[in-house]
Amino acid sequence: PRRVVAVFQPHRYSRTKAFAAGFAEAFARVDGLVLAPVYSASEPLVPGGRSEDVFPLFARRLGDRVQLADSLEDAWRRWRALARQAARVRRCATRSRRAMRRGWPLRRTM
Repeated sequence: PRRVVAVFQPHRYSRTKAFAAGFAEAFARVDGLVLAPVYSASEPLVPGGRSEDVFPLFARRLGDRVQLADSLEDAWRRWRALARQAARVRRCATRSRRAMRRGWPLRRTM
């Protein structure tokens, strides 16, 4: 099975506040999530609607699999790091399976 890593940028403060628990539940099965700052779409700030405000709900549901980004650029940087990590794990697992089929001892292939 492939790992799923995602970036989520909520849209509008009011919607983020209203659906925070549902958003956290929707991402509960991902292997890694980067929560980006809310895209306000010209909406004024709503107390409790920032990404920082809803992050604890995501953290409760996902634990250490969720990260809070400072900006959209930071979110994509963090996503790339998670994706590279997932690719390394997948390559290592593939090499280990191949080595096991050939028989032990497992040779270092990395």
